[in-house]
Parts: sequence; structure tokens; C-alpha cells
Amino acid sequence: MSEDEQKYYTFEEIQGEDFPPSKMSNHEKINGVYDLYWHVPDDHESMFHFCCINLVRQYTYPKGLPDEYEVIAQGVAYHDGIRHIRLFPGSNCGSGYDCYPDLDSMRILFSRLLEIEKQVCPNI
Repeated sequence: MSEDEQKYYTFEEIQGEDFPPSKMSNHEKINGVYDLYWHVPDDHESMFHFCCINLVRQYTYPKGLPDEYEVIAQGVAYHDGIRHIRLFPGSNCGSGYDCYPDLDSMRILFSRLLEIEKQVCPNI
């Protein structure tokens, strides 16, 4: 990968990240663009993990090539709210950077995370 290329992941590669979508019990579409996965662990009712991804390449030919995703955000919230969040961890310019961000979808994503935070975290 050259310096100016964005890092994309197959769904299986995202599984190896800190908050893999495959282990999350909730999935919802954000603005028809992003896929938000989140999960409240059975043994920690006042916390949740989340991962938001964006499908960037869907191959129809040649057959057998996996779809590729960009990780938009991933993090964890505890009883007092979202404590850790990583934005665009695959960015070629370092985590937290995005070129031409979809601000409307990001606004909706953060609004939804705030709703989940208020629902799950008792001390905010």
C-alpha cells in the first residue's frame, strides 16, 4: 500500500479489531450509508461497544473477491458515557483524518451514539 492509499478491510479483517462487528448484537443503517454495530455485554449492562463501517468497494467481477469496508469509528462506552473512540483508524494520514467526510451521515451517527449512550449509561 502506498502512502496515498486509504486502508480498506474485508468484513473478516474487521473481526480482528478491538470491537469486531461479528460479536455485536445490534446492527442499524445510518443515513443509508454507514452500518453501525453495537453491543451491550451480558455481564456489563451499563456499557456498550460500537463499530461503524462504510462499504466502499463491492465486487461483482471477478467473482469471489470480498467486499471492502472503511472503518468510520469504533469505541466503547462505560457507565459514565463514551470513554474511547477512534475515528478513521485506517486513514492514510493517521487516525482521525478523513478526506471529504460525509458530515450529514456523521451527524446522524453521533446523534444515534448519543441516544444509545443515554439509554445504556446510567451516569451521564
